[in-house]
Amino acid sequence: MKKQKSLRRNICPQQKWQKIFSITTKAGVEKYLTQRQKDADAGLIASGQHTTIKTHLQN
Repeated sequence: MKKQKSLRRNICPQQKWQKIFSITTKAGVEKYLTQRQKDADAGLIASGQHTTIKTHLQN
């Protein structure tokens, strides 16, 4: 264990070893579709275009 810690200090002395988390792909798609729905409601894109985007992202 001591050897591992010393190796970590030697390899990356500046790194703080923090975990990085991100959202899942599913959550990202849901956020994107929500934003595109807002765009459709505002008339920025056609509602048919939103439907097409939604269909393509289902798989």
